[in-house]
Amino acid sequence: MRQPLGAEQKSLLYEVIFAYSLDEKDEADKRLSEKNFWPKFDTLLQNITVVDPACGSGSFLVGMLQVLDDLVQRADKVLGRQETPYERRKRIIGQSLYGVDVMRWAVEVAELRLWLQLVIETELEPAELKFRPLLPNLTFKVRRGDSLFQEFGGINMAHLKSTCAVSPALKGRLTRLKGEKLKYFNNDRSSKFSSASEIQLEEFKLFRDILEARAHELSNQLKRTRSNLADTTTNLFGDTVGVVLEAQRHMSEAEAATFQAELDQTTTALDALRRVKDTPFVWDIAFVEIFDGERRGFDIVIGNPPYVRQENISNPLVARDEVTAVNKKEYKNKLIRSVYMAYPDFFGANPEKPTYKLNAKSDLYIYFFFQGLSLLNEKGSFCFITSNSWLDVGYGKDLQVFLLAHSHVRMVLDNKAKRSFASADVNTAIALLAPPVMRSGKAEEKTARFVMFTLPFEQILSPIIFDEIETATERKTTPEYRLFPIDQTNLFEDGCDMPEEEEDRKTSGRGGKNKAHGPHIKVTRYIGNKWGGKYLRAPDIYWTILQKGKGKLVRLGNIAEVRRGFTTGANEFFYLNEERIREWGIEEEFLKPVIISPRECSSIKVIPSELKRRAFVCHEKKQNIPGTAAYQYIQWGEQKEFHNRPSCCSRPRWYEFPEKEWAHVLWPMIHNDRQSVFWNPYGVAVDHNLFEILGFDDDLLWGSLAWTAQVMFRELHGRANLGQGALKTEGIDIRTFALLCVRDDSIVEGIRSMRKKLSQRAIGNVKEESKRQDKIELDNIFFDILGLSRAERDAVYEAVIDLVEARLNKADSLKPKRK
Repeated sequence: MRQPLGAEQKSLLYEVIFAYSLDEKDEADKRLSEKNFWPKFDTLLQNITVVDPACGSGSFLVGMLQVLDDLVQRADKVLGRQETPYERRKRIIGQSLYGVDVMRWAVEVAELRLWLQLVIETELEPAELKFRPLLPNLTFKVRRGDSLFQEFGGINMAHLKSTCAVSPALKGRLTRLKGEKLKYFNNDRSSKFSSASEIQLEEFKLFRDILEARAHELSNQLKRTRSNLADTTTNLFGDTVGVVLEAQRHMSEAEAATFQAELDQTTTALDALRRVKDTPFVWDIAFVEIFDGERRGFDIVIGNPPYVRQENISNPLVARDEVTAVNKKEYKNKLIRSVYMAYPDFFGANPEKPTYKLNAKSDLYIYFFFQGLSLLNEKGSFCFITSNSWLDVGYGKDLQVFLLAHSHVRMVLDNKAKRSFASADVNTAIALLAPPVMRSGKAEEKTARFVMFTLPFEQILSPIIFDEIETATERKTTPEYRLFPIDQTNLFEDGCDMPEEEEDRKTSGRGGKNKAHGPHIKVTRYIGNKWGGKYLRAPDIYWTILQKGKGKLVRLGNIAEVRRGFTTGANEFFYLNEERIREWGIEEEFLKPVIISPRECSSIKVIPSELKRRAFVCHEKKQNIPGTAAYQYIQWGEQKEFHNRPSCCSRPRWYEFPEKEWAHVLWPMIHNDRQSVFWNPYGVAVDHNLFEILGFDDDLLWGSLAWTAQVMFRELHGRANLGQGALKTEGIDIRTFALLCVRDDSIVEGIRSMRKKLSQRAIGNVKEESKRQDKIELDNIFFDILGLSRAERDAVYEAVIDLVEARLNKADSLKPKRK
């Protein structure tokens, strides 16, 4: 069993890994030698196993090869081991690197890139060119298959990982198979196997034997459990009585049912596993030496899995022209069920009736998180770079609560200065996680660390920085990064829908321990948290406002309704410009001003005459309006089959636009560099690109959303995963904003007065607005209520400008520079 590294050893390893120049490496290696740590480090390097479960063309595998090659080369030098660069790299690929991808072309490209690293990027000795076969067999290193879902015979095999007890005889066969696969990789003539099919047959036989051994073990366990249930004894009068207590009986019965269910599944799997060629990719078969060896899992899981929105998820092995709504739903249900089966302690033992349900709107990469974590051994490390949306959006809640309960969020890393991928229109974050521990109470005690770097990653790869980050226990800001450490118990509580009295009892210190609230992690309902906004991007003044606003600021969703504007389903029918209105001659009674985009309004006041379009509004049956232009227009719409569109055909009259009292306070869904909170005194209709905010007091609502500090909540609670720089706020995000709940006639009058002034001019960007006297006067109403000092008020403006500019600058960070 490997022992965990001490603090000093970790610090030394950071220094060794982050050394780049020759002088830096020599100095770092020397310090490691002085502590006599090289032998232990070398043992770890020699035995490390790494997998990318969505390897694509193999970029991450090549990167790991380069990192490991550098470290092993330095170990060779210190320990006096003689090894050519080709031998070293070939051995690392053969012993340490594994990849899987569902696309055949990707697997072939990944193999090719690894080969190129050996024969093109590696200096070869003359003897190696003359006497040795240069290209190893990578058949069993990079394999084709669906990492998320393995099924044959109608049985999902994901639940079998690390569940089968292996006898000494089977362990011996596993050890021999691992050695023979390595010989085959190296083209060793002494290998027992001369072809890939022979190894596949041996894997097949071994897996069947493992399943049969498991079935035999389960059968014996079932017999013992049932025998315990049948235990009886005789009392003094000769009567036969049971000695099993009722509670014990229920427990034994449940245990017997579990054994029986697993036995049935194992037996069914054996029946289905008849021929090698019928066997699809299954982790346990493909990498049997990993999952049924001593470690029972990989040391490192890395990757950049694909980002696919829930409505586009489909079976990647089904041709595009054969994808249907039915088989998309079937595949997604299988993915969800596979996650349930991988973690029965969390989702429930019965995948058909889970006690905790995964959000069906989850992006595809969420499934890779769950399945990737299941590939780790108990000392492993998980590192994914993905879209950062899971940190803030609704479907990320399920992953968050799972990690808080059963894993350790070691680090979540973001970069304020630069995007990671020029070709992807999303912003990313790096998650470094520990393997799941299904015993309750262990993960809650850990400290999660959220780190926002202010410089590009390539400029901050320093052992000192990462050593500081890993040991810090308090919030910290340096020129290179901003760090927010927080206990996972407190992190859980911050995302819970707690009763008011429980919320009041929470401590104000977010970074320290709060043992008094440990039980909440078991009984309160986790509704999600803005990990990206609050812990990665939030400046110190954000927490100051929350602290000083206690009893004065409330969550918007607690006192106001957020309602998205109308979705027509056929904008080209419902929204008409003046030219089209004249063309059809549509009567005024069937037209209503409508705001479609925030860009239509230059000032905060919505003025109907400034709007570019009007909505077609008809509440009459067609037979009631014969001879009108509106009637002819509806007829034309039906000729164009607008009435058959999903949103339209669901209405009693497909052409009906709602007639109601539209809200006075309007909030845009998409934001750039303006703070657009509109006042709608004339009740114009509202398109779905904006939200209506309705609450106890329209003036306080508008003022609370229009004061400058609200931009901070918008930037931190909104969705900054759009790579082009725009920020998106959905209803669920808006409900988390902070509103003033102190109603006073003088406050309301002040807000009205300032709104009147602001309505007289165009809205500037946040930097310009921070210098405008009328906006400052509006802000002062709220600053005074919260008791913010002059320095704190300046900090609000500085933070708001910085957050908006950082978002926009990051979007431009990978664009080619103009000459």
